Amino acid sequence: MFFKKRPWVRFFNLVPGVEIAHPIVPANEHKYSWLSEVAKDFRDNQKNTGTHRCPGIVDFLHRGFIVTAPFDFTILTNRNDNENFEWATAVNMKNFIDAPYIGRLTKETLSNFVPFRNDTLKTIIKVNTFWRYSSSDDIVLLQMPIPYPDHNIFTACTGIIDPDKYLELIVQLQWHKLDGQYTIKAGTPLCQLIPIPKKLAVELIVDRLTPEDEYLSRAHKYLVTHSYKRNLTLWKNCCKIILDKLRKNKK
Repeated sequence: MFFKKRPWVRFFNLVPGVEIAHPIVPANEHKYSWLSEVAKDFRDNQKNTGTHRCPGIVDFLHRGFIVTAPFDFTILTNRNDNENFEWATAVNMKNFIDAPYIGRLTKETLSNFVPFRNDTLKTIIKVNTFWRYSSSDDIVLLQMPIPYPDHNIFTACTGIIDPDKYLELIVQLQWHKLDGQYTIKAGTPLCQLIPIPKKLAVELIVDRLTPEDEYLSRAHKYLVTHSYKRNLTLWKNCCKIILDKLRKNKK
């Protein structure tokens, strides 16, 4: 019997010690402060209202990996100038690595062509995490913002990181504070990385509603809402039984 080898991703940092102090971690290990508040609200109110957390949001937060800032950095902006910024860090970077920590992409790169939010700096801030990576040939990494962060200071740009094209992990940020000084602490989540297939041929089917579709939809609504505890395992098992019966009836 032959077993398919699992896809893999390997990260290493050019600055010794970062992999210990602020490693890239599985997304399901990151703790969101707002999510703990949701959990508390759920515990306090479920008996009265039956409220529950959206599984799509929670499942998304648990996918892939979280990349954090390796050093503190401070960004200073001026409300009279939405294109420029100043930055500083408390350490002398040359003591660790001879490479820039913070860089920029001017408005000619993107914001001249893509509509930015009105509260966003026209210049994209680049954070060199000093991480390098490699992966198995069958995957690439989808880089995306932290979906529901604990702040509204910045948003990471979205893109595909393909090790066939580059190995550096430089996170590009859209900055949303146009007037003032804000410090991002080392360990602050910058972006989320989700492994996806490098090549995936998917057939798109846009179809009309069938009686089977309607039955499954109504059964799903009942099976996941008929009690205070959302039981997705029950839905999964019942869905299999329902589909098996529908297939037998068609024969």
